[in-house]
Amino acid sequence: MEVEKPLSHKPRNWVFRLLRVVLKFIVAVVFIIYVYVGMAATITLYKKNEYRAQDISVLYGALDEVAQGNGDPKRVTAWIKARPLSETDKLIEIVSPKSAALGPEVFVEFSGRELQMQKPEEAFFWMQLGRFRLLFDLIRCGADPDRIKIYDPIFSHMHSNQTDDLLRAHPELLKKTAQRVLDFDTKYPAHDNPALVCKPISADFRLPTEELNWESYRQVLRKHTEDFLNQAEKPKSNSK
Repeated sequence: MEVEKPLSHKPRNWVFRLLRVVLKFIVAVVFIIYVYVGMAATITLYKKNEYRAQDISVLYGALDEVAQGNGDPKRVTAWIKARPLSETDKLIEIVSPKSAALGPEVFVEFSGRELQMQKPEEAFFWMQLGRFRLLFDLIRCGADPDRIKIYDPIFSHMHSNQTDDLLRAHPELLKKTAQRVLDFDTKYPAHDNPALVCKPISADFRLPTEELNWESYRQVLRKHTEDFLNQAEKPKSNSK
């Protein structure tokens, strides 16, 4: 009687070996990502602690470097974020006169700080100033100055319940804040490099327009804001 030979397990073993190799590869990749993320977090924490330990006078030099084109605006924002909340007023005092070369993110940071200190009116002002500066960047990235309102959804994330409640209770603050934004822009006109904004926003935007035209674009944006103020000042006609 012929005895049947057992089926060969070589194909199954080959599959198992392949699966083990794939599994080891996945584990290695996950481990590398874990180490990378951990190192990045450690470096970020180290820098934050370093920035916090430095004297606040270091900020003057960092701002001067950005103004001269040798510094990194993102580093300035990171430096400010690392500082204690109690230094907010001093940070604003130092940054405001030298804010021309900074992007809108620093004003958004100030807005968040003011919210944490329960100052919704100041938070709303800095938020609107950040919005104004971001619109200026978008125009220089090729956005149509006469259609800038279509970009308002970009700023929806800047709203907060505190500022919304404040505006419902005091709608006149919208006009007051718009005027403050214009006054700030008059005193410290923006001259930052919008290249940091152009690419991340949309692939449709090109690189910054010619610097020669930047001032005219700023005046267009100011006119939009002034038109809003003029419209707000018009008395409402009594309906019969």
